[in-house]
Amino acid sequence: MAEIDLAFLARQNERIMADNASMRDELRVQTAMITRLDRTVAGLVQEVRAMHSWMAQMDARPEARGRCALSRPSAVQRAARSLGARTRGTERGALVRSS
Repeated sequence: MAEIDLAFLARQNERIMADNASMRDELRVQTAMITRLDRTVAGLVQEVRAMHSWMAQMDARPEARGRCALSRPSAVQRAARSLGARTRGTERGALVRSS
């Protein structure tokens, strides 16, 4: 059996400590990514619920339909139409840069 000296143990200890530091850094990055995604999803859920409630209120008031903002195309709807026009005819809807 080979003898193990203190220099060998010191090198092994340094390697283990470096691996541990690397894993700690990776864990911090992954935790930050998951936290960001969690906040994004929570915000989207809240936004969709608010829009659903707003649209349900608008549907409940038929007399206000002619005067509400939904009767005119919103900036989002216009942008979606514009985006659709730019992606028409491309494979799988890939965006095409307009010149």
